Formats: sequence, C-alpha cells, structure tokens
Amino acid sequence: MWGKIGFNKQRGLYYVSGKWQGKRQYYSQCPTHNGLIPCGTRRIAERLQESISIDIENGQFSPEKYKASKPLHLENYIEKWLALKKPELSEATDYDYSNSLNRHVKPVLGDNTYRT
Repeated sequence: MWGKIGFNKQRGLYYVSGKWQGKRQYYSQCPTHNGLIPCGTRRIAERLQESISIDIENGQFSPEKYKASKPLHLENYIEKWLALKKPELSEATDYDYSNSLNRHVKPVLGDNTYRT
C-alpha cells in the first residue's frame, strides 16, 4: 500500500501522504464518480490510499487526479485563449474576437471565477 494515513486536526480531515518522484505528497480528496470528496473519515482515506496504490501499480498515477482544481478567473482565461488562437486566425477574425470578448464578455463575466 502506498503512503500512510494521517489526520489533520486543524482541517478535521484525514489524508494520505507518501513520496512520489522524490517529493512528499499529501492528498485529502478521494475521487468518486461525482468528483472529489474530502476524506472526512478514515474509511474514505483508506479508499483513497487503495486507489492511489492501484494507479501506481498500473502505471496510471497522476497527482492531478487527486487534487482539486484551482478556480479559473474568466478574464485570465480569455487572455490565454486569445493568445493561443491568434496564430490560427486571420487578422480580421482576431480583431473581431478580441473586440467582442473585450467589449461584451469581460465587462459582464470577466470578474467571475470558475472551477475547471
């Protein structure tokens, strides 16, 4: 079994810790068919430990699977998306996209954050 199970008194959650690629890692979110759930009980932490162990055995372990995604600020996403798409677009289309997003989308939705 990979890692050890511990309890964080401040957060009131169990976690699984162990070394992955030479660095100590801590996981306190267990993947389910409904997304990640916090390890509120030892039983859930044991399931998490088992899931990580199976993924490592099968060569499919990815730390991102066990970490909650950070909220995405829409304004930042728009800027990154425009920069990524720019080489594929004609000058007129690039201008139209930039103008539409900057004048209509950003003022209304740009300050919102979303989970990816």
